[in-house]
Amino acid sequence: FLGNPVGLFNNISSGVADIFYEPYQGLVMTDRPQELGIGIAKGASSFVKKSVFGFSDSMAKFTGSMSKGLAAATLDKEYQDQRRMSKSRNRPKHALYGVTSGGNAFASSMASGIGGLARHPLQGAEKEGLPGFVKGVGKGFLGLATKPAIGAFDLASNMAEGVRNTTTVFDAEGLDRVRLTRFIGLDGIVRPYAQREALGQFWLKTLEDGKYFHEDYIAHLELPGKDMMVMLTYNRIMLVKTKKLKMEWDIKLNDIQTISKERTGMGVTLKGGTNGPFIPVEEESSRNWLYRQIGVAEYKDNYRKQRNDFRSDPRASPELQAWRNLDNDYDYQLLNPGGKAFVHASLVGKGSEGVKPWAKADTYFSEYAEHYPPDLILSESHHSYIIGNKASYDGRQYPPALAEKRPEGQGYCHTLVIPKARVYNAVDPLATFDDCFVLRELRAHFFEFWSKMKNREAMLARAYKALKERKSALIDKGPRPAEYTDAVNTAVFLSFQRMKSVFKQLKAEEDFTFGFHVFPDNTIGHLHMHVFPHGNDLREYSTKSYDSKTVPLQAILDVEDEDQRPKSSSSSASSSAEPQSTQDESSNGFQASVYGVLELGHLCDTPTFATHPPLRHASDGRPESARTAPRDRPNLGALLGADLGPVSVRVAKVAKLE
Repeated sequence: FLGNPVGLFNNISSGVADIFYEPYQGLVMTDRPQELGIGIAKGASSFVKKSVFGFSDSMAKFTGSMSKGLAAATLDKEYQDQRRMSKSRNRPKHALYGVTSGGNAFASSMASGIGGLARHPLQGAEKEGLPGFVKGVGKGFLGLATKPAIGAFDLASNMAEGVRNTTTVFDAEGLDRVRLTRFIGLDGIVRPYAQREALGQFWLKTLEDGKYFHEDYIAHLELPGKDMMVMLTYNRIMLVKTKKLKMEWDIKLNDIQTISKERTGMGVTLKGGTNGPFIPVEEESSRNWLYRQIGVAEYKDNYRKQRNDFRSDPRASPELQAWRNLDNDYDYQLLNPGGKAFVHASLVGKGSEGVKPWAKADTYFSEYAEHYPPDLILSESHHSYIIGNKASYDGRQYPPALAEKRPEGQGYCHTLVIPKARVYNAVDPLATFDDCFVLRELRAHFFEFWSKMKNREAMLARAYKALKERKSALIDKGPRPAEYTDAVNTAVFLSFQRMKSVFKQLKAEEDFTFGFHVFPDNTIGHLHMHVFPHGNDLREYSTKSYDSKTVPLQAILDVEDEDQRPKSSSSSASSSAEPQSTQDESSNGFQASVYGVLELGHLCDTPTFATHPPLRHASDGRPESARTAPRDRPNLGALLGADLGPVSVRVAKVAKLE
């Protein structure tokens, strides 16, 4: 508050000493008389310089303290953050710069004080109604009284700081920061320094004079030749002018319904169906990378909350144990709310000819091969099945007038991958046990399946069959809806044929969404991974109503990795041959006991398909084998006494397309 009186005294006293010391040095060190004159000049110059430095430094700190105290009195956190960021970015290096930066600070404070008269009451009314409006009026008048004074003090402080720095402008440079502050993610793990991430974090913190200082950085993408970049945080997507660090537009992730990839960028659809801004990313690999980053960011926090809510429920552990033991007498209040997640009560004890009848504790995907004919299975591995969606992917075959409960699929040739084991959902501890082995195996199965062209033909045949079955239900069995005209029917099958060639050329690692409907958003109480292409042209006639609840696989893997890696580095998990359970510390101490899962039978601790390139993990970029071996925790195969026999994939016979 008093400036820097000690520093002022030291500077002036040092300057006075130099008046006598410099001439003495010149006279003693040499015998030349002219050195005495040079010493007198040096001493006088040092006295003036240090006196000016001391007085200006003291004035800068005094006025800075006054403005800082008044800023706290405004009760306007947004204004305080912007002022702090502006001061850190605009340190005056000389007197002229001090005048200009001080003038800008004064003008900004005046504008904020006047504008706050209207802004604060409106913001308060929006948040708290009438009490908020009254508070806003008070805050507005308080700002009107204090912010101009803050601006005046900032003007004086900047001018004084500029004068102070002018006295040292020709001095030797001090230590400067060589690189920007390291980016550390929310997981708290310190990774090797990345200049790109550090720059992105710096841009975010300084954007709009610190308006987004408290946002958590995820990623950014510079748009070549446009002086623009896309900035992604855990709360929003922004398009930013790179040079001026000014925002073009800003969308909260909570307001987004869908994001679809197109040929020249990405389209945004807001909740309610209105079109959002277009993200112009022309380069395909950059578009795919940004799409994955956005998908992961949007769902990570939601998944973590849903997982923890489920595992902290006292009903979860006993109900999972009973369900895995096929207990048909148990009252499943959590796993089967309203009787919707298991098979309908009217089907219990019944079944098609030649298949196992349904039991009370069954879901529509439990022991799949025992309840359905084999031609519905597109592929079978030791651990999972790939099945086609029985529903048509084309929404035109589900006219709104019918108000059907089973809508169209989420994309062209929508497919499901389901584990053979009784794994309830992605929140089930068995799903994320042993570095998410079950989830990774589902994806690995599809990667191997997609690598063969005949399997792509099998997917097309299954989707075509669903179209025909839906057509038959609408036309042959009737009554035929008026909306489903012959022209619409023809268009449905023509579009299927048109998209076939595009579909066959897709890349499994880049062009598909792998997602889960996480409890309590699931409709079937058995883990199943949705697989569908995320290109806008291949989703043109499919439903997007489920997109907001379809959590990407990578989001789940990242959350589990973030929650487990800090602890696993210092833990020493037991390698006993017969462990009974594993503690999931990230979910309120839920005991992830493996209850009666002998149905798995074939789970092993190695990647399922050795012929496919190693799976890569987004958080550290290392191959899967490098992350999981050697293991420091019990593996699922050993835990279950699994049969580690050779891996094989059985593919259904490809039906001929009509």
